[in-house]
Amino acid sequence: LRMLKRQGVHLSAGLGQRDGDHLQTGGMDQEHLNERKMLRPGLRDALPEVDVNGNGVLEWSELYAMVADLCKFLNVQIPEEINLRAAFDAADKNHDGVLSESEFPRFFRAFLKAAVSDAERWEVEEVERFEAERQAASEEASRAEEELVEILGTEVERLIENFNGSLVIGKFDVLAQWTGKKTEVALAFADVEAARQHAANPGARGPFNMRYREVEVKNGQCVSAIDTEVVQRFLREHYSREVGLG
Repeated sequence: LRMLKRQGVHLSAGLGQRDGDHLQTGGMDQEHLNERKMLRPGLRDALPEVDVNGNGVLEWSELYAMVADLCKFLNVQIPEEINLRAAFDAADKNHDGVLSESEFPRFFRAFLKAAVSDAERWEVEEVERFEAERQAASEEASRAEEELVEILGTEVERLIENFNGSLVIGKFDVLAQWTGKKTEVALAFADVEAARQHAANPGARGPFNMRYREVEVKNGQCVSAIDTEVVQRFLREHYSREVGLG
């Protein structure tokens, strides 16, 4: 409702009924339909305010109170409850007796369509088309991003499997933040100098008592399974940065 007040929406006639519509009103000033992006963002912003009990869905009583408040603000007669209920049931796709965030816009679009004249109805439908195109583009972008992450992840694993050479495994002690309990940590480093640098300036919690040793890696594997886990963690972080994965 606050969103609509900011937009300055007004209806010019009272609510009635037309064959084939659950809700029907008189004409709406065309100038108030020209903001293409008003519908969905406003609804998303409004949901937390309408959801009085905070359960994440819109119940019939909450929706009816919202419509009553909106009609009062718009200075129009509230539709008959039976027509509102029919629109509510039509929007409730999974028939659980409440409207989710994805179901709520369908009800509200029915209300808007009923609130405009036939000559102006295409304006509302244009908003719907715009939203459908935006949603499709967003989903396509998400799919493309997921595919890229999968490709890069596969490349990282390939690089790990093809790694041959020597690395350094350093073991050192750190202190737990609250208890002060000493814990041993193992990390892999590119060389001895990197391990020394890691332990050069210990803080209050460590690292303390750095011990390091060189290990041979063949096809991403060490002789020890424990060493292999430490080395592959290091290689995975290194190659992920290299390919731009994270």
